[in-house]
Amino acid sequence: MHDLGPYLDRALEQARAAGYAGLSVACEPTGSRWMAVQDLCQARGLPFVCVQPLVSHIAREQDDLTGTRR
Repeated sequence: MHDLGPYLDRALEQARAAGYAGLSVACEPTGSRWMAVQDLCQARGLPFVCVQPLVSHIAREQDDLTGTRR
């Protein structure tokens, strides 16, 4: 999990190169692994958001993925 740091650094570089002011990290808090990601983001000054799994699930259900939608 701690090998994620260089990927966060690279993602931030790419975001800034594309003209964005920065990078925000969001994840579903499953188990305790999200806390390591939070620590990595905090060390880099990156905003970190936990999204509740139920909210994500409901949002996915509401997506209309039919091919006839315009």
